[in-house]
Amino acid sequence: MQIIADVNVVFNNYSVPMRWENLFRDLIDQATELDLAARDLQVAELTRGAWSQLRWADLIGHREVTIRVEHVGQITGRVAQVTGAWVLVESPTFAYAIAHRSVLGIAIDDAAGTASSSAVSDRLGWGHAFRAFARDRDRILVTRIDGSSLSAYVRVVAADFVTLEHEAGRDEVVPFTAVAAVRCPLAR
Repeated sequence: MQIIADVNVVFNNYSVPMRWENLFRDLIDQATELDLAARDLQVAELTRGAWSQLRWADLIGHREVTIRVEHVGQITGRVAQVTGAWVLVESPTFAYAIAHRSVLGIAIDDAAGTASSSAVSDRLGWGHAFRAFARDRDRILVTRIDGSSLSAYVRVVAADFVTLEHEAGRDEVVPFTAVAAVRCPLAR
């Protein structure tokens, strides 16, 4: 019996793990791996959920962008404002109000931007933009969704249209739904 006691002492001094200790360690490692895998799935699901709530207009706030616009081409500049109907991009010489529906693609040139959407700005429409153009009294270039353009001054801004004065003194009514983009001189 003394020999068995001495063997137990020797094994205990060297901390030889028992089989059940190995089993528990293995079970703990497996549980940890399962917890990490479950966490990774949860993070992926939350990420997909967050992306599903994001609009393209939310990505471009106050960033340098190149926007491809139907019937206009590429416009490069800094996003100054995003509304529910249009995006205002400022280049070195012009400001462009671009209808959301006329945006064909966007290249974001820098990574530093801020959220650009708010409840107030989402409600701003073309009427707000054209009233600002009228206030500044600058000649604007309106590009319509059919590709035609009109260089004019803003005379009247109504609920769903703008009246523009041509160089020849003729007025033309342009519904907001016909506007693809508006170019105006950059505010001084």
